[in-house]
Amino acid sequence: MKRFFISILLLTWLSGETIAQNATDTICDVQMSVAAFENNNLDSAKFFIAKALTQRQNYQRFMFSGYVFMKNAEYKNAITAFRNAEKSFSDCALLPLTECYSMENNIDSAFYFLEKYSQKNNKLPLQQITSDSLLQNLKQSEKWNVWLKKITYQPLETELFTAEYNVKKQRTSQAMELLNKIIKKYPSNHKAFYLRANAYCQDGNLKSALQDIQRAVKLRPRESQYIEYQANILSLEKKYSQAAELYLSALKVDEFAIKNYYNAAKNYYLANEIPLAKKYIKCAVKLFSNNEKYLMLYAEIMLNSDDPISALKIVNSIDEQKKSTGEFYRLRGLCYLKTETYNYAITDFTNALDLNPSLTDIYLHRGMAYYQLGEKEKAHADWNNALNKRLFQANNYLQKYR
Repeated sequence: MKRFFISILLLTWLSGETIAQNATDTICDVQMSVAAFENNNLDSAKFFIAKALTQRQNYQRFMFSGYVFMKNAEYKNAITAFRNAEKSFSDCALLPLTECYSMENNIDSAFYFLEKYSQKNNKLPLQQITSDSLLQNLKQSEKWNVWLKKITYQPLETELFTAEYNVKKQRTSQAMELLNKIIKKYPSNHKAFYLRANAYCQDGNLKSALQDIQRAVKLRPRESQYIEYQANILSLEKKYSQAAELYLSALKVDEFAIKNYYNAAKNYYLANEIPLAKKYIKCAVKLFSNNEKYLMLYAEIMLNSDDPISALKIVNSIDEQKKSTGEFYRLRGLCYLKTETYNYAITDFTNALDLNPSLTDIYLHRGMAYYQLGEKEKAHADWNNALNKRLFQANNYLQKYR
């Protein structure tokens, strides 16, 4: 599934077409389709992408439609979708067409597209191609071994594969050494700058990472993956408002990048821009109504909007199997504290500490719940515990609530 979205990302910057200009204002049918696809609801995914294609046709939407059909093993329909994509943007669907024809056991057509794919300069590593289960019928053909002997890779392709592998394995020094050589020889290679930004980030050098990812974005301004990574670095630097704006920029460039609703909401929340945080978390939850992480953030935002009742409803809507975390009980405990249901708050705070003793701020909150119930000794015990754990704001509680 991951390769499907990487392909869509790649195709987005290859075209000059502006898509999803209003993506951050309303949820569009493409985004509903992507959410359904990720939730493995393929009937809904097919419905929404078909609806989107009646509104506007571009090869990215045809490509995604093809991937939806592929995942549902509807290879004939997938071929039609990918061929429509090819009419709009030549050679954009060579590998998925190879896979579909292979699964249809149309070996001649499969090899025709595989040969064309082999001539591209941005193809997948050979190991990834040979391990592709959708090519199983091709591998049984005599032509397969002939093709394996013919396929070649340019030196730059091989070097980038090696660098990417080293970054993935966090072999930072090896990756950096190779990427420095590539960039010196190919100063306009956007992927090399992106990979070196990753390596710098792993090394904790955020300043150099930001400089490199900005170079990558300058070379490929419509590559949403690069914009997102730039936003990630800004978020690490605690420049939350700037990060949120970049996540939304990535979404405007690529209507398929729907995770950026959540990313924008989280960073606006960290920047204390609550109205904007609320706006975009609602979009994220509309797309992924059962996502625990999204619902937790939504509840936290509502709690900090002085709406603890709504926050409590949201947090209680989380699936029962996902409620056994310290973070869940901490958040629900805060909701109970704000709604003045102190006994429930104490129970949840205690459960949170049992599950995750590192959530030491809970001693402050549970102490307040005890104090409101008139149990001053237990309240002071909790605040002293907080003080022992270097939460010095506990002094304020001890002095104010003697």
